[in-house]
Amino acid sequence: MPKSTPNPRRQALHEHVAHLRDSLRKLLKDPQPERVHDVRSTTRRIQALLQLAQSTPDDKDDKQSRKIKKAVKRFEKAFKPIRRASGELRDLDIHLKLLSTLPAKPHLQPDIDRLAQIVQHSRAKLAANLQNLLHKRRDKLDSALEGLDTIAPANPIHQPAQQARALYLEAANTLNPSDDTQLHDLRKAARNSRYIAESASSNSPSATAQRLHRIHKVTGDWHDLLTLTATARQHLPATTPLLPLLESHLHQAHRASLKLLRNTRPTQRK
Repeated sequence: MPKSTPNPRRQALHEHVAHLRDSLRKLLKDPQPERVHDVRSTTRRIQALLQLAQSTPDDKDDKQSRKIKKAVKRFEKAFKPIRRASGELRDLDIHLKLLSTLPAKPHLQPDIDRLAQIVQHSRAKLAANLQNLLHKRRDKLDSALEGLDTIAPANPIHQPAQQARALYLEAANTLNPSDDTQLHDLRKAARNSRYIAESASSNSPSATAQRLHRIHKVTGDWHDLLTLTATARQHLPATTPLLPLLESHLHQAHRASLKLLRNTRPTQRK
């Protein structure tokens, strides 16, 4: 009997699906920051694998291709509200972490504490809403994950790193990072491309995956400070000494992002 060809993509997909099931159960019990992050990042990784599956149709099996498309559509529809809610919650967790790293100086501490209390209050509400959402959508989420258990994505024609580079370069060649909105879009392109590059079956990330991870992190640091500064402007007096400090950190993060984007560019050959 001929030996079947290993399918690392299918194995990776099923491992992520099993991990997501476990993460959802834990999140329902207690929406701790690391559990929120785990659900969000695992969902993103599954989406990256599904994107690869759709970009490599199995021409010999139209039935399997249709099955993949149907499963992908069901997954995206079921998890879109969860991804959005967990993303909002994750933003607040990062804001709290950033506030905890600010210098504890007497002229800053009252407004740091005030802003932290506001963020904590918002987080508690969003965490409860996310748990309620998970309870209400439990059947749809289970059904969507069961659909992924039954699909068999074809082995890739190209390596994930090559597809990740192409996806990122498409965004990098059209977006202007000097514009905040487009820099945010470039950050998301780096994130999605990174997860595709990391989907390769290897114990060590490729050079492309490492570069995209770096871009995602540095531009993510800028975006976190951007949203935290906006929150501070909304809730604190205009005269607060905390705003100049946050704006200074934001400016530094913005400069670091632009510098990295100028100096780090995944090429088609590497």
